[in-house]
Amino acid sequence: MAKRKISKKGKLRLATFGTISIILICYFFYVAISSTYHLIALQNEAQTLEAELNALVKEQQELRQEIKKLDDPSYIASFARENYQYSREGEYIIQINELEKELEALEEDTTDYSLIMIGTFCAIVLGYLFRKKIIENL
Repeated sequence: MAKRKISKKGKLRLATFGTISIILICYFFYVAISSTYHLIALQNEAQTLEAELNALVKEQQELRQEIKKLDDPSYIASFARENYQYSREGEYIIQINELEKELEALEEDTTDYSLIMIGTFCAIVLGYLFRKKIIENL
């Protein structure tokens, strides 16, 4: 089989259409990938908004229940006593000092400072021993 000779015009046409074809193929891949990425981002946003909607619907139901409860005078009275320190006739209100609450919060702190102190002491001793050993080796 003999090889076909391609004229200069044919080579120029092949190079032109080949370049245009490669550019179009790259553009189509770019559009497909960016559209897919945009679709995934929109799906994630839709999931987030749906979760937020569910939370708001739940909050709305709770608020509607609270509105129904506020129609009851005994609930209003107990709510006012708990939150606004109202009292019935003959009752006394005892306020807990804020400092006592802070002390209770500090007592609940579970940080064990003794372990931190022991670790620091060990680090100092080891540092001293290594320093002394290095100085002796010099």
